[in-house]
Amino acid sequence: MTKKLCISRKKSKIMVCFCLGVGILFMTISLRDFINTHGNRIRMTTGRFAGNLKYGRSESRLPMPSDEFLQTMRNISRSKMAPINQALANWTGPVTHVGFLKVHKAASTTVQSIFLRFGWSRTLLFVLPPEFNRFGYPNIISLNESVTPFNTIPPLPGTHFDILCHHVMFGHQQWATVLPRTSVYIGTIREPFSHFKSVLNYFQPKAIIRLEAISGDPVMEFLKNPLMYDTRYTRFSFLNNRQSLEYGVPPEIIEKRNFNAFFDYIINVLDKQFALVILASKMDEGLVLMKRKLNWGLKEILYSMKNVRSGRKVDRFPPLTEAHASLHRRFATFDYLLYEFFEFKFNKLVEMEGVSFNDDVRYFKEIRLKVERFCPFGALTQNALVVKESTLNKEFEVTRDDCELMHLNEIPFTQMIREFQMGSATWPQKPRR
Repeated sequence: MTKKLCISRKKSKIMVCFCLGVGILFMTISLRDFINTHGNRIRMTTGRFAGNLKYGRSESRLPMPSDEFLQTMRNISRSKMAPINQALANWTGPVTHVGFLKVHKAASTTVQSIFLRFGWSRTLLFVLPPEFNRFGYPNIISLNESVTPFNTIPPLPGTHFDILCHHVMFGHQQWATVLPRTSVYIGTIREPFSHFKSVLNYFQPKAIIRLEAISGDPVMEFLKNPLMYDTRYTRFSFLNNRQSLEYGVPPEIIEKRNFNAFFDYIINVLDKQFALVILASKMDEGLVLMKRKLNWGLKEILYSMKNVRSGRKVDRFPPLTEAHASLHRRFATFDYLLYEFFEFKFNKLVEMEGVSFNDDVRYFKEIRLKVERFCPFGALTQNALVVKESTLNKEFEVTRDDCELMHLNEIPFTQMIREFQMGSATWPQKPRR
């Protein structure tokens, strides 16, 4: 009897412990869900969690170097700036091996269309992603890494690629696996605060949209403490120094705010590898400079603006002010420093071109305006627009076919190239299994 009583008591204790364990588990899950749902509001009203989360540091804790240090590093990087790109020394005629870094929201789709037309007209081969990939679009190699054997299609036996110009992060060693060693690297870059505003309107980041529930100015709320609200995985962020990331700056440099390593990367990698980085705000000047560097003709740098936001569209978020800009500069410091470097170099390269450069830019603008007027309307009544010979170009024609290619969007152009190179292009229709 005593033995049975002891067994009964043990079972009762086990049941009690089991019930307590289940109760604690449910309480933990409920508390976690509550924090996930209301955590932002708690942080705003009490600040209780701000110091305890890995990505809950206050804005004031973003390490910033002194102005003296930054100026010293600017001076060093400018003094070591390479005036001539070594890859260009390998070419005497038109450059046909090009790696173009297509930076999001930095006029890159417009410039990409120039490389697509150039390669298509010469039957050059492009680095392409698999048609059906994890990003859902046939024109994206990767949004968070450089070239790999898994995100690109290998060339056919006995052939090699000539041009890379689709979305993928820069990596010198990785790009060298798909492009010839004589390839010339070109990129674009945009003033960081302007870039930030474009990202807000185009991508409408969820990290900021979520803050509309707790603030009338969600952008300001985000910029006050960006590491609390943005993804902790820097490589996947479109807000955290995105242009630097796309130029291949290792995420850990940004996460650790390692400015010494950043300047070292600019001097020893980017400055040496990129023959030209075009400022989005000086598109025509940049293209004339590119024409001269690549030994191309005037016709080959004509363009139609792509992915330009209509002025009629209303901004997704409240207007941004100098206060927003000040906080953004603190958060996206690497992008500002990168832009400063390439802006300084761009202006130096223009200065080295001499007095004829500005005349060439003015002439290019005039011809581009004529082409813009001809393509939508003139092509309906004329077979071609004839551009007379000048000091900048030989005589050439802009035909209806040229107009169509100039206005062809990225995905259909990519699929046209894919069908030529691979023999098939079916996206968005998935292949049968």
